[in-house]
Amino acid sequence: MTTSLRRGNSSPWIWGTNMRKLALLLSTVCLLQARTVQPIFGGFNSGASNLQTTGVSYEAIIPFNNQSTIGTAANSYVVWPSTGAFMGCSAISINQDPGAGASWTFAIYIEGSTTSVAITITHSNYTAPVALCTGYAPITAGQRVAVQVTPSSSPAPVATHYTSCWIFSPAKDGETVEFGGVQAGGAPSGTTYMYIGFDGGGATTQDKGRFVAPSSGSIYNLYAYGTAALGAGNQMVYTLQYGSGAAAPTNSSLTTTISGGSQVSNQDTTHTVTVTAGDNMDMVFVTSGSGLPNPYSNSVSFVFLPNTYGQFWILGEGLNQSLATQTNYGQLLGRPLIDNTEAHWQFFSSVPFTAQAVYCWWSTDPGSGKSYDVYFNSANATPSAVHVNVPHTTAPFVVSTTGQSVAVAANALISSKFVPNSSPTAQTTASVSYLGYIPPTGKFLGMF
Repeated sequence: MTTSLRRGNSSPWIWGTNMRKLALLLSTVCLLQARTVQPIFGGFNSGASNLQTTGVSYEAIIPFNNQSTIGTAANSYVVWPSTGAFMGCSAISINQDPGAGASWTFAIYIEGSTTSVAITITHSNYTAPVALCTGYAPITAGQRVAVQVTPSSSPAPVATHYTSCWIFSPAKDGETVEFGGVQAGGAPSGTTYMYIGFDGGGATTQDKGRFVAPSSGSIYNLYAYGTAALGAGNQMVYTLQYGSGAAAPTNSSLTTTISGGSQVSNQDTTHTVTVTAGDNMDMVFVTSGSGLPNPYSNSVSFVFLPNTYGQFWILGEGLNQSLATQTNYGQLLGRPLIDNTEAHWQFFSSVPFTAQAVYCWWSTDPGSGKSYDVYFNSANATPSAVHVNVPHTTAPFVVSTTGQSVAVAANALISSKFVPNSSPTAQTTASVSYLGYIPPTGKFLGMF
């Protein structure tokens, strides 16, 4: 039997019942909105010390933090700039068998507390990334987050490197998080350009800190954090610098200052910087004063809201080894070292995504008749369709390739590949940015 919605053909009771059903349907639709997620890459695969095998230690959620030798959460924290939750299928990979009866446990650690987003790797499951799809760890903008690493005590595991992929879902649809840091070393001084995408030191030259926006949108919610107060009369001023195309970046309105004998963090949640794909940026902090803390670590984070929800940035910059005579590989996120062994630099995403574009900022002309090819390398799609040729032209310059795509399978190993053509001029400073995309899915309002 078919019941018409035309009131003249039905009884008042039937009319009322159908209207109530329609209202319920419409209210359900109104409760649905798009959920976006972002893979947060972390850990370190080469060129760093192994995890410590005794006692609890802490790593930054940023790639290549390696604060395990310092051992405190304070030295590894990043202030998270977006409200949301760590959830979905996060995963950890290690490169050494822990040994029979031994294990590692990695957990998201927020403001002094472990969370249910915790992954244990053992002798029986270490050969592939180990995933957790049921944990849930809400976080509020302004809270600090790190990764707690707990080795088994008896027996202790074999020392190892690790890589990670944590899944973050923002409360405000589309928001993504970018961050960078400088590891503990000497006392801070002068002007330093921070590598955005990972934590492994800073640069005194602006060119080594530049990165290119692979999509358009807005940057806001800048947070800065240090491991100790700077001391009376001392300060650090953090500023996002922005340049059109390949032009040298200059100060934007997004800035915050940490100063004095008690302050360890600060933020700018007022200003917004509009970003255009293909423009370049850097994050600079300027230190002034005397008697500054030693050792000292610091980090920054900010929100990027893309115009197309579901997009996220994969940023790399600051090469400090020459590209010229051989095919080289590098990790996708900010690491300044490269070599000819791909396994040293491979990360993975615990969820599938699509790589959609590549942008390069290049500081040196490769030379007449010479060039470099830069590839997004995915183990499930080699050679990658996401590729750009860096040609002979006046430097510095930005080149890009858009409209290409490669589907990256969950847990597929990914890296950057650099191929020199016809012995080009050695390149010591460059940045490579990729655009990732995960289609938004439905969620109910009020989930967070």
